[in-house]
Amino acid sequence: MQQLYSSEPSSSGEIKLEPASPPSSDAVAVSTPSSSRKRGGAAAAAAGGSVLVCVVCADQAFGKHYGVNACNGCKGFFRRSVWNNRTYACRFDGNCAIAKEHRNVCRACRLRQCFNSGMNPRAVQSERELAQSRTKEEDDGQGRGDSESPQPEVASVEVQTDRIKTEERSSPPGDEGSVGRMLDVANRLRVHNFRILSRVEAPLAAAYSACSGPNRHSGGGGVPTQVSFTDAFFSPTLISIRTPITPTGATIAELPDVLQDWRRCFTLFADWCSSLTEFGGLCAEDQLVVAKNRFGPFYWWICAEWSAKAGCNGVCYANGTYFPAEKALQCLPDVSQTAEKMMNSLVRPLVDLNIDETEKAVMSGIIVFQDELTALTEEGKATLREARALFVKSLHHYVYSKVKDNTLAAMRIGNLTLLLAAATNLVHLTNDNVELNDVLHIVDWGDWSADIRKHSYSE
Repeated sequence: MQQLYSSEPSSSGEIKLEPASPPSSDAVAVSTPSSSRKRGGAAAAAAGGSVLVCVVCADQAFGKHYGVNACNGCKGFFRRSVWNNRTYACRFDGNCAIAKEHRNVCRACRLRQCFNSGMNPRAVQSERELAQSRTKEEDDGQGRGDSESPQPEVASVEVQTDRIKTEERSSPPGDEGSVGRMLDVANRLRVHNFRILSRVEAPLAAAYSACSGPNRHSGGGGVPTQVSFTDAFFSPTLISIRTPITPTGATIAELPDVLQDWRRCFTLFADWCSSLTEFGGLCAEDQLVVAKNRFGPFYWWICAEWSAKAGCNGVCYANGTYFPAEKALQCLPDVSQTAEKMMNSLVRPLVDLNIDETEKAVMSGIIVFQDELTALTEEGKATLREARALFVKSLHHYVYSKVKDNTLAAMRIGNLTLLLAAATNLVHLTNDNVELNDVLHIVDWGDWSADIRKHSYSE
């Protein structure tokens, strides 16, 4: 949802409007929250004591906000999160209870509850579009004097939301040409993803298919450890040959499989980025900054995709093995229970969403261009923002073309966006495992991966 939102009108999240003159009987009533609260209480009393309840935190609600009954607190939280495209990470297992007494404890679970309850992020976008339209009219002037103030045209946030929902119920925002371009971007990423996943060194493909047993480790063996990250990224075959990717999760991984998968996925990541037009718009220095910071989330995202498709109980690897979530079967100590948490926070949601190949590819692009990295040049930051906005818009239009019901489409987009935070959270959880491996000298990850761990695996 990047570049679709702006800051809220006030720090409290409330809009207070003073009408120029008393509204007529058929005019829209605009009131302050305090007066609304009084009328809401009076109406509830007149109705026999029934009170509207916020569907997010169960606090008292004073009307519909973004399509559901919500309190002012959850309304403001949802608007801020959507306008600023914020992503949150749950410190626990993503199952925090949201109640009015402690609704601010976990913002990740609170935002998830907002989406699951039916809050519509498109309504927030529409508020911004209306505000921008009014600002443009005021700037243009068109010879209007003070007596032609646009104030009588202003309605409350709730009225704006209802109006937009009525007018745009049949299709996502944008003209047909814009929709077509965004769908072309989504399709381009799907084809790009397929080509990179299928990329194999031709002379080795036949030999690899004939191998079995211990020979499956040949892709990771004999790799020099003293390779810089720059050399590894721009010449990824120094790290791993492009063996066929077969994420079947058929057998439990042994220690060599862990290292081989790490290397093979890095080669996949380097190929994925370097072949992407938007990534090519970055200078070499900025490309390295992005690569160091985004390989971790990309790795967990693609492993979760494979696990969801293979149906294995653990982290599915590229060579047909998987790292089990069950501790007794693990070849490497998983002190942070990262495999189990990946199953809960990424794999099961992916299975529930039944994500298709196009959504996988577009989400991969969003993950690569997700964060605003301070080490980038100003030109690099601008390129990153443009690419991210492009991929987010393409995801929106693709989902709306796939899911005809706008409410269900908005919920699906919201749930997909939450997975970005889950992938990043898994990167941070991996830090304990990496540090333990360093202490015990279990795995020699190589000098080339030190920069990845420095940038991605630190809090």
